[in-house]
Amino acid sequence: MDSWFAAKDNFDVILREKTHFVAVLKDNRLVALSEADKQQGRFVRVDSLQLADKQAVPGWLKGFGHEVFLFWSVAS
Repeated sequence: MDSWFAAKDNFDVILREKTHFVAVLKDNRLVALSEADKQQGRFVRVDSLQLADKQAVPGWLKGFGHEVFLFWSVAS
């Protein structure tokens, strides 16, 4: 889904339907890269992540209780 629809309420609806999704995140979204960071409120902006093309890492979006996978993809 487009970043316009990448919001907690939409994620919750999709998960209630027991399905998976891929969403583009806006650059200023805050993420934690470990559960400990999440618990301690240590979040970083998604645009500060240094991910290689198609590298996926587990993470947590601020305000969303479920683990997600974060990845960077370069369109060619």
